[in-house]
Amino acid sequence: MFSLSIYTDWYMLFFVDFISQISFDLLVILLFLWLEEIDVDKLDTGSYREVIDHFFQEYKINRYTRKEILRTEPYNCWGYVATDLFSARRLITGEDSVYRTFSVRYLTFYASEMLRSIAQSEGEKHHCHGFTIARALKFIRDKGVPEEDPIDAEQDFDCVTDRPEENPPNMYQLGEDVEIRESDKLQDLYDMILYQPVGANLHCFEPEISNIGSEMYVGATSNESVYSGLHTVEIVAIRRVNGKLVAIVKNSHGVGKGKDGYIMVSLTRMVIGMGQGNELYSASLLLTNFSCPVIPRPREAETGRENKKKKTCSYSKNAPLVKTTPEWDIRQQLMLPEWMINIPDNLSRNWFVLARPAGKRCFVVSSDGTTVSRVRDGSILHRFPSALPGGSRKKGTSGPSQSYTILDCIFHEEVVYYCLMQPDQTYYVIDMICWRGYSLYEWTAEFRFFWVQSKLAEIGACDPPSFYHKFRFSTVPFHNCDQSGLHSAYTGSLPYVKDGLLFYNKQAHYHTGNTPLVLIWKDDKCSQCVMDTDYDGKVPKQHVIVLELEDDGKLVTSDDPPVALSCLNEEESSGLPSGSRVRVAAVDGGLSLVDGRLEKANLQYISVSNRAFADSYSKIMFQHKARNSPLKIEDLAATISHENQQEDKSP
Repeated sequence: MFSLSIYTDWYMLFFVDFISQISFDLLVILLFLWLEEIDVDKLDTGSYREVIDHFFQEYKINRYTRKEILRTEPYNCWGYVATDLFSARRLITGEDSVYRTFSVRYLTFYASEMLRSIAQSEGEKHHCHGFTIARALKFIRDKGVPEEDPIDAEQDFDCVTDRPEENPPNMYQLGEDVEIRESDKLQDLYDMILYQPVGANLHCFEPEISNIGSEMYVGATSNESVYSGLHTVEIVAIRRVNGKLVAIVKNSHGVGKGKDGYIMVSLTRMVIGMGQGNELYSASLLLTNFSCPVIPRPREAETGRENKKKKTCSYSKNAPLVKTTPEWDIRQQLMLPEWMINIPDNLSRNWFVLARPAGKRCFVVSSDGTTVSRVRDGSILHRFPSALPGGSRKKGTSGPSQSYTILDCIFHEEVVYYCLMQPDQTYYVIDMICWRGYSLYEWTAEFRFFWVQSKLAEIGACDPPSFYHKFRFSTVPFHNCDQSGLHSAYTGSLPYVKDGLLFYNKQAHYHTGNTPLVLIWKDDKCSQCVMDTDYDGKVPKQHVIVLELEDDGKLVTSDDPPVALSCLNEEESSGLPSGSRVRVAAVDGGLSLVDGRLEKANLQYISVSNRAFADSYSKIMFQHKARNSPLKIEDLAATISHENQQEDKSP
């Protein structure tokens, strides 16, 4: 048992693992029962360095934040963050086409005039005056702020005595109707960070905060740690690393702190204050007091996505998100996995694996008090009430018309129970596209999977069916694709019938259509249908392929762009309209491969197919390899083992 106590003038602090949705009294009990020592040496700091390095390269986080410089004196932190949030909002909403930097110096002197004067009378040279982000943003909304003086951008200034010009020309303001949002709840932070950076206060401990580099900041790490107070920072992203939730935050102390001015902060640690009379103060995360100017939820016209209509999540009664005509092709909205022909690089590090449920792939959309599921050809599978946001007429569930949700699901109808098929009637959620009107298309699979797991449980969507919740929803367990995760997905016991394994690249956005960042793999031990069967349910001796007929007689795959594999002569194509699906068989050598790629296909026309979709190129190649030299589970495990050995050898 370890009791971490850091004494300051009036209280001591304790750290505990974050336990969500429990009472404070229970949290205090658990604190004293289960508090364990934090061993910094055991932290996997290498993983955190890689994440923050990748984040810099991939997401260019300076887009919505000002350029950091090397400073000898820190900016006034709340003024720095408030002006950054204002700049980001103008850029995101389209008011500015480039990042415009606003004056921290002006805000410091005129937003908190009385507190600054007190600091000056006490001889302070740098002082944060105890001001808040929200009050600074309200000052910008009501009074305005000028652009930053280029001199201030390049050198330090005295934030107590070095007064700038009052009421200069060209002041910029937030709109008078702009809401300034504040919250201490982690769930509200998730909502805010979807579209913009978020300000917050950070509990700081010395020497940890001064010595922070690319490793994760977890607060105090020893009895020698000293609490130094709150510091205002700017949260630019949330990531999950090794199962731990972390925030990437921008400091106001220049590029000399953290990784070029950014640090990674744990979101799974809390601090509890205890007064001299042993009274307990409210538990708090290391990051608290989340604040931002509310940005209108982006619509297609407002966010510059005119060329991305497939990805829009705007909704209204007059322009429904999902077309209601049965012939609508939902393939244009679904993310479709390619079949695993070759094992991708960095499988163990960059990919998740999950066991795919057998059943009907569908979109589930909840809005205006009802829930509708549609299968791939656009026809309605079910129309029903649900616990999803806007999914039923139950009070507190339907919400406003904008409160809609879109889930990527597989409807699982039956499950084996005591060797008998029993009805299951469960929607297994494999991905989330929109939540309460917030688009998740541009978020990584890593974030979307975490969001699915947390949100469905919160609203009771995983509860048994009831009058206002006709079908049960359930999440699909996902694993890091290491040896343990692959074994769990392949052999683990699950409440549904498996139909292969799905592999998701952790950084994959929700890309409509076929994507190589999501892969499907099958064998006869984890799927009942590795290869297509004939009308009698048997696997034909010849490799039968379904292709689509084009105007010029070419037979093509379902890829975008399509791959032409053969063509029909005039007699064979007579009477067949363009877009027809036809069955062909690989004969006399079938598919010829060179260096693993299709060189030539000898295909013979069989008949018209009643299948709704043609085969993709990767599916054709996967089934060809399954007949000749299949990719086995042992091959996947061997690749992971080899990658681990290579990592162990690297310095």
